[in-house]
Amino acid sequence: NIFLKQFEHGIDDVIQTVENAKEINAEKLKGLLKILPITSEVKLIQNYKDGPVESLDEPERFFLRLISTPDYLFRIEAMLQQEEGPQLLNELSSQITYTKLLFNA
Repeated sequence: NIFLKQFEHGIDDVIQTVENAKEINAEKLKGLLKILPITSEVKLIQNYKDGPVESLDEPERFFLRLISTPDYLFRIEAMLQQEEGPQLLNELSSQITYTKLLFNA
């Protein structure tokens, strides 16, 4: 619930960000990955039929909407790779350059 409050428009903002692969900072993506439901929780949420969705607490409504997004986990992980990729490549490039210098010395 605290995590969702980081987003200006709450649940809708997070879902639209994932569905549309909008740019989002790596820390928020890592935070989102940490709170994702495990397989057994996903099954419980998918089987929810006991009443209106509005009767669920905000985190459960969020998870219900999120797991309805096709390939939600893949999307989130891909967005994180896209966000962190350039920095990782720069670090790797620096390490390769340094290693070459060591072997040529």
